[in-house]
Amino acid sequence: MCLLGFACTVSAAPVRLPAIRSVSQVEARGKEVIARYADHQLAELGFLEVTKAPYNADPTGKSDATQALQQAIDDARDAQLVAYLPAGRYLVSDTIEGIIGVVRWDRWPYEGWADPWEAEASFEYPCVLMGVREGGRATLVLADRAPGFGDPNRPKPVLYFWARSMQVPGRPVADPNVPQANINFNQKILSLDLELGRGNPGAIGIDHRGAEGASVEDVRIEAQGAFAGFRYAPGSGGALHGLTVRGGRFGLYLTGSQPSPLVSDLELVGQTEAAVLASTRGPLTLVGARIQGAGIRGQKPWIAWDGALNVVDSVLDRPGSEPAILMQRSVVLSNVWVRTAGTVVQVDDHARLPGRAEGWTHVRSYAAGGRVQYPKELGGKIRRDTLWTERTERAEPLVQVTHSEQGPPAALAQLHRLPRCPDPFGPGVVNVKAPPWNAKGDGQTDDIDALQAAVDRHETVFLPKGKYRVSRPLRLKGGTRLFGVSNLYTCLCPVDKAAAYANPTEPQPLIETVDDPQARTLLALLRLEVPVLNPCVFALRWRAGRDSVVQNVYPSRPPWHPNAPAMNHPMIRIEGAGGGRWYTQTYLGGWSQGPDFRNLLVTGTREPLRFYHLQPQFARGNAMIEMRDVRNVDIYSMKAEGDFTLLWLRGCRDVRLFGFNGMLLPAPGWALIRVEDSRSLLLANIQPMMPRIGAYTGHLVNYDPRTSFLVIDDGFKIAGTEQFAWYQTDGSAPSATLKMR
Repeated sequence: MCLLGFACTVSAAPVRLPAIRSVSQVEARGKEVIARYADHQLAELGFLEVTKAPYNADPTGKSDATQALQQAIDDARDAQLVAYLPAGRYLVSDTIEGIIGVVRWDRWPYEGWADPWEAEASFEYPCVLMGVREGGRATLVLADRAPGFGDPNRPKPVLYFWARSMQVPGRPVADPNVPQANINFNQKILSLDLELGRGNPGAIGIDHRGAEGASVEDVRIEAQGAFAGFRYAPGSGGALHGLTVRGGRFGLYLTGSQPSPLVSDLELVGQTEAAVLASTRGPLTLVGARIQGAGIRGQKPWIAWDGALNVVDSVLDRPGSEPAILMQRSVVLSNVWVRTAGTVVQVDDHARLPGRAEGWTHVRSYAAGGRVQYPKELGGKIRRDTLWTERTERAEPLVQVTHSEQGPPAALAQLHRLPRCPDPFGPGVVNVKAPPWNAKGDGQTDDIDALQAAVDRHETVFLPKGKYRVSRPLRLKGGTRLFGVSNLYTCLCPVDKAAAYANPTEPQPLIETVDDPQARTLLALLRLEVPVLNPCVFALRWRAGRDSVVQNVYPSRPPWHPNAPAMNHPMIRIEGAGGGRWYTQTYLGGWSQGPDFRNLLVTGTREPLRFYHLQPQFARGNAMIEMRDVRNVDIYSMKAEGDFTLLWLRGCRDVRLFGFNGMLLPAPGWALIRVEDSRSLLLANIQPMMPRIGAYTGHLVNYDPRTSFLVIDDGFKIAGTEQFAWYQTDGSAPSATLKMR
């Protein structure tokens, strides 16, 4: 019997594994997991269902499933499978962990030099926990008065996803039992509900401070009487989408995060202390938030580039006299509707923006700079983040408000709603490994005919776990919904020496779409692997319009090779009618690149294009992301590292970027953001990290922010030491509301 008196579904505690293992050890254990798992066919697809033997997690909520779920998550990780929960209620009584362990190569598989971080194989073994997406929900139910969850001064999560610290050459010995958030990669919690029970005032739903590829999506938490729905947040290429928290002292308790966290499609109702408590690394960006009850509160950050806030296209219904938003650091609001009798927003020592006892305040635009203390190397002075309008600096807040009795338009609630990825076992879903398609996904067979036939004849197509080689681009229709298991476990790559991928002057993509502004194409949970030795391939050409979706798609190249030719074209191209919503996009790698390489190139588009966290990193072209002659682009949060320009805008209009942080350290004379002949531009809370001058940063140069620039806009320059809250040209940048149809 378990401590709470419930019958456990597994008789023994999960196997305790060594903190440090080799690839061969993990692979051997993964084979053992699959051998004893009851459903080999399901494992072949990429899933380990927790209700099947040997786990037998009880979906009725009668028996304690804690140990069964923990064992299933550990086993799924080592077998490179997704831990899958069918619809039901799963009773739990303790924290369930998702851990990326330290996994070392037996023999480094890539010829030549590679970055020290790549000396570990840990990132290939993340934990992915997914509930059913259609036909019901999977709910984790914390037992009433569960041991360890009763002390609000020592709050404890139900789900805790983390990474063990990893040894890096030249640095002190790392303790693998200590979390290292910046390497918590690709761990995901998807389509799951949690109920935090009664008598658990110290309970937290989810604690997941992840980085590249990490996400929590489509999660609902009932937290009445508990401490918080979420603690900390992913950033640095990870994000939160589609969250609901009802009750609790806090909805989001974000007293730490990875750089530049984003939360989209957020609903917080009935918190007693703060809906959001914010003190994050870099700016926190909330887009599409609906908050009712408590307000947003900031804590004083400990370093100059932390703790700012962006709120976009959101609704705050805050009764009472307390401020709806109370922050010490810089705040930017865009198209935010607030109902409160008290203060709408109070920032640092600026005058408060009053609310109304009756009706709504529509904050079309608001920006106020908070004060920070700069590092000693930069003078050590207390300074206020600057605001720029039409290249003129201003000290007082920018305020553009109107009043309304009617409240926000109904369409606002749907503008940023997370599109739900299909369930692999849902109705109408075609499995490409099943007859008559019979794709192999074995990393050797040319599967293009099978994949193309399935896509041509059906709308919703599932690619199970595997490595699918293609000898020509896979062409998606306007209504295609193509998705895999995860952004690591389903991979597309080219056939070696395929004729379609043999012309360096006309490189071809692995996947392309039709050129159609009405297209509803969805592409999700895939890895697009471009070979380092073939300069004739890129990952994706996207020409589907505003209703299309790209979600958790990871373009990658293997590490550096001594004989690799330079890749001198973009990894991803968005052109023609290209647009839509792009979620949690991470573009990595800096090997064998020429000056014209781009992580992402957008050319000539007019359809609305939105990025919900965008991270390019380490590219060695003239810019990581370039946009030429584009309109209607919104970027909600960016993070990057490297030495060269982050964003190059050429002949663009109506582009907005909300939030940047990261150790992107432009070389002397270079700019973080380069602007040429571009108008109607808004840059909000651009606040890069500023490490100790002259310190090695892992990049090509020793950084000194006094020698580079944050912005160069047709000759106008903002110095690298001048982080700012607001930079706007040509009047108010268009609200996303104006783009609604």
